Amino acid sequence: MGIGLPSFLTVMTSSASSPAVVHAQAAAHAAPSQLTLSLPADIVQSKPQIVFNTEDGTSTVPFKDTLQVPPGTKSFSVQSPRGDSGAIPLTSPKMSLRAKPDSWYSFKYAIGVNGAKPQTLVPEGP
Repeated sequence: MGIGLPSFLTVMTSSASSPAVVHAQAAAHAAPSQLTLSLPADIVQSKPQIVFNTEDGTSTVPFKDTLQVPPGTKSFSVQSPRGDSGAIPLTSPKMSLRAKPDSWYSFKYAIGVNGAKPQTLVPEGP
């Protein structure tokens, strides 16, 4: 017990300064003021809406190749009749999304799930 106590105290005091470091890293990654977004052609033809998630709520705009990003934006999502995305962190001024087929779409459609869409949009990358 006596040997474990100094180790416990070291862990407790070293983690006390961690929130300041995390806060500094978050501040360094501010959202860009413009977003160049690339979507699959069938999604673009379905007239998608881009939803920016800001500190004050949400802001929805029609899709364009280059979008103005509202101040305080943390993430965005895409909504369209063909497929939606989840919340995507806004980490770069240029982003590209790809459509991933929903393997459960036929089943959802058959049982009458409202709002079932054939695709899900995900960021391109590894």
